[in-house]
Amino acid sequence: MLETYLEQLPGKNEEKLVIPANCYTLQSIDQLFDRLPLYQQLKEIVFVDGELEKHQLERCKELWQLRNLRWIGTRERRRMPKGIFDLPNLQLLELRQTNFRAIPDEIQRLQNLRYFKYQGNRNGRQILEITDQISTLVNLQMLEISDVLLLELPASIGNLTQLEKLGIYNTERLLSIPDSVCDIPKLKVLEIVNNSINQLPKRLGTLPLKALDISNNPLTRLPDSFAELIHLEKLSLEGCRNLEWLPDGFNQLEQLKSLKVKNEQLNYEYLLEQLVQLPNLEVLEIMRLEESPFLLPEIFSHLPCLKWLRINVDQMDSKQALSVISQLSTLEYLDLSPFDLTCLPESLDNLTHLKSIRLDTRKLEGKECDQVFEQLAKLPSLIHIDLSRTANTLPEAIKHLKTVKILDISFSEITRLPKALSGMNLTRIDIRGCTIDPGDLKQLKTSHPLLQIID
Repeated sequence: MLETYLEQLPGKNEEKLVIPANCYTLQSIDQLFDRLPLYQQLKEIVFVDGELEKHQLERCKELWQLRNLRWIGTRERRRMPKGIFDLPNLQLLELRQTNFRAIPDEIQRLQNLRYFKYQGNRNGRQILEITDQISTLVNLQMLEISDVLLLELPASIGNLTQLEKLGIYNTERLLSIPDSVCDIPKLKVLEIVNNSINQLPKRLGTLPLKALDISNNPLTRLPDSFAELIHLEKLSLEGCRNLEWLPDGFNQLEQLKSLKVKNEQLNYEYLLEQLVQLPNLEVLEIMRLEESPFLLPEIFSHLPCLKWLRINVDQMDSKQALSVISQLSTLEYLDLSPFDLTCLPESLDNLTHLKSIRLDTRKLEGKECDQVFEQLAKLPSLIHIDLSRTANTLPEAIKHLKTVKILDISFSEITRLPKALSGMNLTRIDIRGCTIDPGDLKQLKTSHPLLQIID
């Protein structure tokens, strides 16, 4: 195995080298390090599921020319290898599925580091301590920490003057973000997802954020300064189960293009009143789990630029909601899978720019299913239909969809393909997870020899 692997190593001018898991023997790694000086252009190395011996860890310093180091799988070690800190030109450091207990003081020696991504071992869920010295990485632009038991972020994080993205994911015990985060002058992306954050810094609005994701945190309110995030383009509030109200001035976020909300407590009538005042909103996903009936207000149709829409609300009047949605003439993507469909309204013809639609046809009877597809055929821009996980058959009426190029039936219950597919202009079909009749598949390949089949 070793000899074969060494023979297959790329040429001396290669910039990236991946060390696979099956080569981690004492002899193989020693020989590999002996050979690496020959690679004068080597800028990136990836250790996959690699456990190096102590003397081999020290040999990491011989890779002084490296720009990128990715280490995937270090479950047995508790400390970061010191050899990593002897790489003066390192710009990207990615440690995944690790079991290290700390980001130590020695990290300050990586003064050229720009991107640092740390993912713990999900099974171990170790406590991770982050040294204050991380603030000395004056060139750091991205910092991501995930899948650890993180108790706190050091207050010194506010000294990272070049940081543009901060991501903290799946830490469970993290209750708050230090106020000093608001001192990071170039922070554009803040993602605090799947933690236990119950409050955000009061000065949050002073940041030049373009994207904010605070999904799945027990927040009760957003800071009053929230409306001052005038550069914000993307916002996700999914799973903020205790959030009941949006701060005054939410409708002043005029640059907001994407909003995702999944919340049981939020006042949705107030939310929709605010949304229709956002002139640039293009992507909207709303989910609400509540037993009370829900009507989509007529004012919803006043969103001037909406292109992407998914609504999943319990006790929703599908017919009434569709009559309102049909007035959104700018829509390009529409997810109707949560809707209880028996037919599509004639007014859906107004969606002349609709390119992609997702449906759930499992409850439709034969004629009903035909009528739905016949109605879809009236949409002049439709090129993509998504039936993944939401269909058990394809009707012959699909032949009317002459503009459709892409069909996704992955992980559905479909086993037979109608002959009508042969007359369509498909360029791609996704059948992953399906058990398609071999004869049907052969016929499809014959009629569409250039068709891309994803299986």
